Amino acid sequence: MLGARKNGRLRLMSPVTGAPSCSLSPGAGAASAGGASLVATERPSVPATLSGNMDAVSKREQTEAVYREHHETSRTPDFVYGGPERAELFHEWVGTGARVLDLGCRYGALTRHYLAGNEIVGVDIDREALRQAAELGIEPLWADAGEPLPVPDESFDVVVVGELLEHLPFPDRTVAEVRRVLRPGGRVVGSVPNGYRLKNRLRFMLGRGPEADPTHIHLFSPPAIRELLADFENVELRYVAGRFTRLHPRLFANDMSFRGRKPLS
Repeated sequence: MLGARKNGRLRLMSPVTGAPSCSLSPGAGAASAGGASLVATERPSVPATLSGNMDAVSKREQTEAVYREHHETSRTPDFVYGGPERAELFHEWVGTGARVLDLGCRYGALTRHYLAGNEIVGVDIDREALRQAAELGIEPLWADAGEPLPVPDESFDVVVVGELLEHLPFPDRTVAEVRRVLRPGGRVVGSVPNGYRLKNRLRFMLGRGPEADPTHIHLFSPPAIRELLADFENVELRYVAGRFTRLHPRLFANDMSFRGRKPLS
């Protein structure tokens, strides 16, 4: 999706037709017409010569169907992995007064904790989840976070990747996209399940898969997260959620939250 500016507004060009499909205005909220138009509801009619692009849309719709079923059967709309502890940490780390891109925002259950005082664009593969997120005041953008993001370079102060990277086939590419869209000095705030916590190790010893969630295709260790964030400064890792985390954070925490800063130059 290509972008062009007109009258101070960013026009997002459809990857299928090349025509303007929506607009992003730095000051626009989710209630504006530009914000509402970010959620695609129907596939446009296009010439057969553009079948390659149609295949890309079809692939996204297939992925959407998988995650919509997962969202509806596995989690309630207000579910936040890691509970209040992670929500409070993200509220602190995201801060206020920022333009925020929230990748994999789902229904906005976590996003609502840092919504006040920020302008937030929420990205998700599930359009139904995005419609509900928009009701909270989140500007919705239908996209696959595993693909190049349809937003311009250096356009956000904070990018949130909460419980997302473990779902993506190439998380390093998504992290590169995060760095691209962040302004110099911008921050990434995210989290992943603690893939090698004691519970998972015991499951593996018993001949069971360490992860029960079929949409998780990566397990992350602390060194793996630091390697992913090698191009960021001031990287911090924090272990959260778990009754015995204080005894041994790396073994007992259910989640690893992280943040880092894009260099100024």
